[in-house]
Amino acid sequence: MTEVAFWPQRAPQRRRSILTSLIALAVLLVALGPRAIVDLHDLRCPPGSAVRAVGIAYWSVVCTPGYPGPTSTPVSRYVGLFLTNIDVRIFDADLIGETLHGPAINVRVR
Repeated sequence: MTEVAFWPQRAPQRRRSILTSLIALAVLLVALGPRAIVDLHDLRCPPGSAVRAVGIAYWSVVCTPGYPGPTSTPVSRYVGLFLTNIDVRIFDADLIGETLHGPAINVRVR
C-alpha cells in the first residue's frame, strides 16, 4: 500500500497541453514583433501668445502674439498596435480626428 502512495505522480495530460499551448503562444507573439505606438503632442505657445486656427483642419494652428485665447492645444493624439515583423495592423486611432482603423495587412509602421 505504501508503494502506491509514494509512487511519482505525473501531471495530467490536459494541464501539460495547456502549458505547452501558452508557451507556444508567447513565443509566437514575440516572433511577430508587437509594437505599440502612442503619440501625444501639444502645441504650447510662448508667454504673451495664444493659439489660433489658420485652416479648417484640426491640426492647422499657429501661435499669434497678442491674440486672446488658450496658450496650448493638442495637435496629435494617436494610438496604434502593430505586428511589425509581418506588417499587420491590429488597430490605430486618431483621437482628435476621430478616426479608427481596424485590422489590415501590408501596413508599414511610420
